[in-house]
Amino acid sequence: MLVHGILTDILGMKRVAARLVWKELNVLQNEHRKQVALDMVSRADNEPNFIKHIITGDETWVYEYDMQTSRQSSEWHYDDEPKPKKPRQSRSKVKAMLTDFFLLSRRGTFRIPSGRTDG
Repeated sequence: MLVHGILTDILGMKRVAARLVWKELNVLQNEHRKQVALDMVSRADNEPNFIKHIITGDETWVYEYDMQTSRQSSEWHYDDEPKPKKPRQSRSKVKAMLTDFFLLSRRGTFRIPSGRTDG
């Protein structure tokens, strides 16, 4: 009997993937997050323009590609010749941090130079 059979049939086990959670917070961090959320709800109720002043942001790594247009990759062939094949673009090793900030009225995108993490 294979290991998989022993685990599933005899021991009744199954393979499961870990569930993604945002962060494991301790009690103090969890309480602080709750208090900040309650404060924001209270301010939103009392100040009509409060939401217009909230700035949120996100960051992600983007990879550079050497893109080629269809016209650039086209070739001249006779009718009876097979069409040329074009491999899918591969991701380069060059990557950059892209940071987006959002305000209700506008959006700003920033590309952080390579090797910099301090903005």
